Amino acid sequence: MKVKMISLLLLMAASSFVLAACLNAPEISERALVQAVGIDLEGDMIKLTLQIFSPTTDGNANIGATAENARTIEVKGKTVSEAVQNTALIQGKQLFIGHCRVIVIGSELAKKGLEQPLSFFSSNCDSPQNVSLAIAERKASDVLKSKINQGILPADTLEKILENTDKNGMLQNVKLFEFLESLQNNNKSSVLPIIRVMTDNNDSTPKQSNDEENSVSEKIEEVSLIKISGMAIFVDAKMVGELNETQSRGLLWIKNKLKSTNIITSTDVYEVASLKIYKTKSKLIPIINEKDITFKLDISCEAVLGETMIKEGETAKIEDIETLQNVCSKIIVDECNQSFVKVTKDYKTDIFGFGLLIWKKDVNLWKSIKDDWEKNISNIKLDVSCKVIINKLELEFKQED
Repeated sequence: MKVKMISLLLLMAASSFVLAACLNAPEISERALVQAVGIDLEGDMIKLTLQIFSPTTDGNANIGATAENARTIEVKGKTVSEAVQNTALIQGKQLFIGHCRVIVIGSELAKKGLEQPLSFFSSNCDSPQNVSLAIAERKASDVLKSKINQGILPADTLEKILENTDKNGMLQNVKLFEFLESLQNNNKSSVLPIIRVMTDNNDSTPKQSNDEENSVSEKIEEVSLIKISGMAIFVDAKMVGELNETQSRGLLWIKNKLKSTNIITSTDVYEVASLKIYKTKSKLIPIINEKDITFKLDISCEAVLGETMIKEGETAKIEDIETLQNVCSKIIVDECNQSFVKVTKDYKTDIFGFGLLIWKKDVNLWKSIKDDWEKNISNIKLDVSCKVIINKLELEFKQED
């Protein structure tokens, strides 16, 4: 009985120590909640741009939807971990990155290599592994300091833009764990979306005179435009090239990553026709013979015919729907071929996973070509076939005289 009593007392004592440790944990008010991280290379130093949650209220203790809910701090270090440590020198709160939504990396650092900078996030137990990863066209700090006030947090807007481009079949939204995982395979290749900050030089908005600008400056705050403008190609964690938007969608077709998209086209009957692709399936099959390796890509998808305009004097018939299906199929085939040529011929890399498919079909063949895969992949051929079925009609507008 005494032994049980002593054991119980020891258990209670141990529990008290655990609870005491919990009580010493930093309060939320003592933490700086990081929503987005920008990583740039400046000389031989790493510069972090951290977007911190700093809410403003509308007077009723409700958080308003403005960019002022976030503030940015910049800090440098020889490594990411040293830069994070140096934040203690410029602000009094402990950083917490568990709520981070987006990590943006400057193009200069991306070309040098991401293995070392990203190791901090992959090994940090507080860092979410499903955070969205992207490359800045120039500097990551430009993206994080841009004026985005469409939501409560600028980081939330960035995250939504990346998610929407993925859902609309334009580009692939890549998570941290997906990028790191892809670099562990035999080909060590991957892609990341590129974020572009629209500047005055490429903004088509008409300029105002100085008087007009001054008269409205107090009413309208300038807002930066953010655009996802392609995909960056990585080999061994280093950025080696880019795909434009058409080639990026071709990448999604080939990798069977496309969920839905819109294709705008025209025919002899239709002045313009919008097809909503909502159900897709792509399958890659390696065909190996003594002379070469060809990948057969079979694509099937279903579509809804949305807004259309018929040319003057024309009348749409059933066979015109078949023509639309064929035209749409040719567009998809062309996008796949553009992406394939750019990746395999120009950059000589394998972001499609061709090597893995060859290994699965013929291990001995893969062993014989893998050591010179960069040369061999440029000799691979792609044979694309696509079938589009329009199974629902929505709105149709006939051009008036």
